Amino acid sequence: MTVTVNYFEGNIVSVQHPFESIVKINIYDDLYINFSEIANLLDI
Repeated sequence: MTVTVNYFEGNIVSVQHPFESIVKINIYDDLYINFSEIANLLDI
């Protein structure tokens, strides 16, 4: 599984990360989502 992050500024359209990643969310300076924790909660 992958997580696709879409950027609407600059020349980067989207970046894919492994589902086990911790991804920085750019709408806030200190917001990160740990997708491995979500996967553990969903048993996937």
